[in-house]
Amino acid sequence: MPKQNRSDKVNFNMLKTLLWYIFFWIYLVFAMPLSMVLPLLHLLNRKGLYDPYVKLITKGWARHILAVAGARIKIDGLENIPLTNRRICLISNHQGGFDIPILIAAIPFTFGFVAKKELAFIPLLNLWMKGINCITINRSRPRDAVDVISRGAENIRNEYPMVIFPEGTRSQGSSMKQFKGGSIKLALRAEATIIPITIDGSYLLKEANNGLITPAKVRVIIHKPVETAGLTREDAAELPEILHDIIESPLRIT
Repeated sequence: MPKQNRSDKVNFNMLKTLLWYIFFWIYLVFAMPLSMVLPLLHLLNRKGLYDPYVKLITKGWARHILAVAGARIKIDGLENIPLTNRRICLISNHQGGFDIPILIAAIPFTFGFVAKKELAFIPLLNLWMKGINCITINRSRPRDAVDVISRGAENIRNEYPMVIFPEGTRSQGSSMKQFKGGSIKLALRAEATIIPITIDGSYLLKEANNGLITPAKVRVIIHKPVETAGLTREDAAELPEILHDIIESPLRIT
């Protein structure tokens, strides 16, 4: 690519990145009146309204910020999601910072996730995180992991699905890291139905471009469910490697 064209592309991506961050924060500010409804619905115990309301707003947020970023999402395997069972744990690879909104937009129900404690102090964002039953963790305190497993399993037993990224950190590329030891314990304790998910290409939106947001195609592959109820200790020990292979298989092809 000629030097001038590369320079023009960088300038365009810098402008797009600036506009994306402006849009992100403006969206949060305009969501303020909407977020004030959440405590009221919770206080009135209106679960029949609370859950659909949270789903409507969070999915709208995810789709808008992905559209502004220029993400073109292709979803395969939606038929593999159980229609009635909600004791679900989504297990996914983790390529980049857009993975959460990508999954929120792609999966037809809401779910919680484990987030660093600092996010709980961001106004408005913390209300929506609470609305989808997120769990915060202080990564400097290893003992918090025990509490996360307990609370996450309780969420799943109460039919509030959770998503886990067993790699622990973003791979920032197409290759997957090994799953961390004990990363599947939450799903096992809840005897959850695990839905393995492959995210292919999300790092191209930001991480591959020195932090500049760049339009890209992203593929989400939803694999067949894996049941954990009744697994022997030996089967449970092999599960992380099995899930890793399932999730990694489409990435080997591409």
